[in-house]
Amino acid sequence: MSLTVSRLMELPSLRRAKVLGGRGGLDRIVSSISVLEYSSTTDTQKKLFESIEFQGSEIVITAFSNIAGDVEAQCANMRSMAEVGEVGMILYYVGIIMPEVDPALIRLADELDFVLICMPEKEPNLRYSEVITEVMDAIIRDELNNPAFALDMLDRMTKLPHSQQTVKTILRMTSDRLRASAVITDGDYGVLSEATWPRTETIDHEELISCIREFGAGETFREIRRKGRQSWIYRADIHTGEDSLMYLLVISDGGKIDPMLWKQVVEGVRLSMGVWGRNHDRINLAELIRAIMQDEPIKMRRLGDLYHIDVEAMSDVWILRNVGEENPADWVEPVRNLSSHFVSVELCGIFENDIIIFPVGKRTLRDMNDWSEAISEFCREKDLGFVLTRCPMLQKTSAVLFRKLNLPESAEKLRMEGRKA
Repeated sequence: MSLTVSRLMELPSLRRAKVLGGRGGLDRIVSSISVLEYSSTTDTQKKLFESIEFQGSEIVITAFSNIAGDVEAQCANMRSMAEVGEVGMILYYVGIIMPEVDPALIRLADELDFVLICMPEKEPNLRYSEVITEVMDAIIRDELNNPAFALDMLDRMTKLPHSQQTVKTILRMTSDRLRASAVITDGDYGVLSEATWPRTETIDHEELISCIREFGAGETFREIRRKGRQSWIYRADIHTGEDSLMYLLVISDGGKIDPMLWKQVVEGVRLSMGVWGRNHDRINLAELIRAIMQDEPIKMRRLGDLYHIDVEAMSDVWILRNVGEENPADWVEPVRNLSSHFVSVELCGIFENDIIIFPVGKRTLRDMNDWSEAISEFCREKDLGFVLTRCPMLQKTSAVLFRKLNLPESAEKLRMEGRKA
């Protein structure tokens, strides 16, 4: 795609609009347009905002109708939009709903290179639909005339915030371009990530994988009956290293995918996965553990669903605090394997240089004591400097972090008799 914000300004519906700030972002590519009305930055709005799956590269229409006189809230919303990769904002009804555009909002737009566009002021007859229709028409025409999806994806990914440079974003771009659902699996067809079209759609993974396993050698797509309608399923190999094989699976309910477009999409996903999704098939649970320890429920739930981990079932946490000079990465798997002889371990990984263990299921006091003794003996044998903190029956996960940082008397601490710190 080559449709930039500056090119949008040439559309008839935007010719009288003015760029007030953020001119450094005029060359950013626009992939979609949204209408979002913002309110004060309350906890409720934060939860709603975090629940929206932003793909980046969108331009947003708003009148700030609920915060027309609250400049601080307007700036907070603009900053949030920039952080998730949106490219700019079109303001409507200035002088009617918003009294004026405050200089602080313009300064922030310049600081963030977030294009701030103002429609003609004091004109009540303006309609959102005119800009929406023309922008979407321009996007679709650009997709047809510039089918170099692979280069477009790389360009868009590099301009997104680091937090948005993820496999989920790669799949969202793919899904939106094909108007179809997209899934990434490992070499054994274990689902790693997905993006559905439309976004409220659900995928029956068992049905999808069962169909894919029937593909013959060299078969890339197949027509099936799904949910009482005709669908097409596509498969492509995604190699990001010599020993790494993943699959891109696409389910299209809107007809067959143009072969040239499919080729471009596969190449774009391969290139992007090579940069931002390398080793995605090797599950990295560090972000899930961090979300649990810092009590971020939305992020926790999303990551838990992705890795098929029932976060709500985890009420106990054991922390092996690193008081020596150990590299915890060397001991995660040995600790997990040892622990699994005594309890069911749902999650075991690293948080801030310590090893965190989440047991689940039923266990007796004797089980826990035997487990503690086994870990103590293990540390003595390996000459490791760790402190074990047991945190049972937590009401919420943020209590884990409190105990970890403060080591209160209510948490049982077992100092390992290994090397002294």
